[in-house]
Amino acid sequence: PVMRRLTPAPETQDSSPILLQAEFVNGTIPTRRPKIGDYKEPVGGLILAAIHEYECRIWTQDAFPSHDLTLQWAEEVWNHVGQEAGKEYELTRRMSSLITSRGTHARGFVKDKIRPLIQFAYNFEKTNNPSIITQNREKYDTLMNDSAFHYSDPSARTGFALHPIIKQAIKETWFQKKGSPGVLFTEHFNPITIPTLAIVFTTIEFCIQEWSSGMYVQGTLNEDRDKSRFHVFTGRLKDWDSLKPSVTLKIRKRLHDRSRRLTGVAMDSTTQASLNPATKSAALAELEERTGDTDSEDEHDEAVEASSTRGASSIE
Repeated sequence: PVMRRLTPAPETQDSSPILLQAEFVNGTIPTRRPKIGDYKEPVGGLILAAIHEYECRIWTQDAFPSHDLTLQWAEEVWNHVGQEAGKEYELTRRMSSLITSRGTHARGFVKDKIRPLIQFAYNFEKTNNPSIITQNREKYDTLMNDSAFHYSDPSARTGFALHPIIKQAIKETWFQKKGSPGVLFTEHFNPITIPTLAIVFTTIEFCIQEWSSGMYVQGTLNEDRDKSRFHVFTGRLKDWDSLKPSVTLKIRKRLHDRSRRLTGVAMDSTTQASLNPATKSAALAELEERTGDTDSEDEHDEAVEASSTRGASSIE
């Protein structure tokens, strides 16, 4: 279904409305697994709107929330969409499960958007030629050496979080068109958050691992493994963000602004989960030379990104 958000209803004087009860299409509670279509409108639409806001929290706040946090989020987004619509319904356990079950879908959505970018972003080749397979393995080793894949130059490990695929992944995942999540829910994505960067890093790493043999072998997401890696990258990115917050905030805001601008929509008014001292020092030195203000900091990778986009389109 097309992602959308509700138009707020006019405000009323009643601050404590009586909660409405959702009605089932067939008049009784279905015995099978819950579905949005079980409910009469407007409840089905409200559940869908709540799901979209819930997924935004997965992408921008915590890709692997605890059970208690998922329940808290479900209640919060449900209250929000009900208030915006001016039709507040009781959130039952059954309805809540439709919202909280979307975490896996939200993470899979990111994987499906990023996977087609990997081959051309890192120059892997699909082949049976032994020498090229060896080259692919060597590229894989370089990229995976202490997660060097996100550097603009993975071999030299310079340009922390500046590989062109980072911007490209954000654009392709959340800013493809005017109705994309990053446009509809700008309050979640402006600026791009540390958890958003962490899920991008986690997913890129997973997709690179599909080339570990030198040949492409499609893998399957594993929640325990991916959760661990997500927390590792969250820790490292928080370290980076704290080195020079005024600059990193501008960088993250520009990641949002640039991606949104490309949609044509104008803006409204197992590894240590931290950077080691050497990496911190190098990243801080790079930030000292950057302001985070200007588009000129993008120019070095525009050609690479354009080439990768064309290549990715050819295999989708």
